[in-house]
Amino acid sequence: MSELADFLRDGGNTGPRIRFTVATGGINAGEVVKITDVYALAYRTYAAAAVGVGVVESDNCMIPKSVGTGLTISAGDKLYLNTSTLVVSKTQGTGDLEKGYALEAATATATHVQGVWRGDK
Repeated sequence: MSELADFLRDGGNTGPRIRFTVATGGINAGEVVKITDVYALAYRTYAAAAVGVGVVESDNCMIPKSVGTGLTISAGDKLYLNTSTLVVSKTQGTGDLEKGYALEAATATATHVQGVWRGDK
C-alpha cells in the first residue's frame, strides 16, 4: 500500500500531522514511526532520508498489530503499542503505551486491526 488513505476506513479522518526524516531502510505507508515523544502512522511509503509525514491521530484506520497464537483483538479492546516492535496488541506489557482502541475484531493471524489511533497520548 502506498498511502495511508489505503488504511483509512469509511468515515475515517486524520488529525494532526508531523514531519520527520525517514530512517535507513525507509518506511511503508501505515507503519508506526516514533518522532521524539509522538508515535505517528506514516502517511505514504517513503525512501530512506526523505522527509515524511506522519499522522498523529485518526478516528478510523488500520493499525499494525502483533501476529500469533492468542493475539486476537475484539471490538472495544484498548490497543497498546509495543515501543520496541511498533505494533499493537490488547495486552499491556512493560513499557507498552495505550494508543487507542479497536473498532472491529481482528484474528490472531491478522496483521492490522481497524481502530482509533492516538499517537500523542
